Amino acid sequence: MISSAMDIKNITSESLRRILRLIDQKDNLLKAVTEVENEMAKVLGGTVGTVAGVFGVAAASAKPAGVKPTGVKPRKQKRTVSPEGRARMAAAQKARWAAKRAGKSA
Repeated sequence: MISSAMDIKNITSESLRRILRLIDQKDNLLKAVTEVENEMAKVLGGTVGTVAGVFGVAAASAKPAGVKPTGVKPRKQKRTVSPEGRARMAAAQKARWAAKRAGKSA
């Protein structure tokens, strides 16, 4: 990551090439680590913690291939507001607006 104090206009072409090489090295290392984690997960019969968070990589790309996560909780059902609840909220908001128009603080 380039420091915010660094003036990006003054970066030389050699520096840019070096940055690109370092990014490629990081990507190759991350792929190698992911492969090792996949093998470990296969041997252990489950999932193994990943280093994705350390490298700032999206979690989807760091999941072991072909290994299902264990202990995954199902998504909670989306909460909804009843028509009565909506009516109460609308009435309360209208009261706040009326108080504001009247010059009072609600």
